[in-house]
Amino acid sequence: TTKMMADDFHSRHDGARASSLYRRLVAVEDVDPDEAAWNRFLLADSLRLKGDMSAAMEAVADARSAAAEIEDENLIELVDLLPYQIARDDLRCDAAGAAVGALLGRHADGQYRKQAEQALKAMRQDQRCR
Repeated sequence: TTKMMADDFHSRHDGARASSLYRRLVAVEDVDPDEAAWNRFLLADSLRLKGDMSAAMEAVADARSAAAEIEDENLIELVDLLPYQIARDDLRCDAAGAAVGALLGRHADGQYRKQAEQALKAMRQDQRCR
């Protein structure tokens, strides 16, 4: 199925193929709201993997809205982590720091807090961010 193929490409970090398939899945209107919200998140992450950072940030807004609509706190936190990952991958260190700050502000006790803090610390030690 398209979903299985998209998930497979995403798991292999093939953002170009995964994002193409997730775009098709997101366009389907009669999908379960939970599945639609996860597809929007995976589209945004696939665009990040593809290196299309501006499109990824646009997709983050749609994914967050969809996650909030279904009230899935885990998914909301994952979506809120994406701006950090996008900025990190784009070597925009200041934006990555701001994104972690926003994540911690929204999810002070979140499950991805330590991961984000550790990744930001490592990124700040990276020569490319100095």
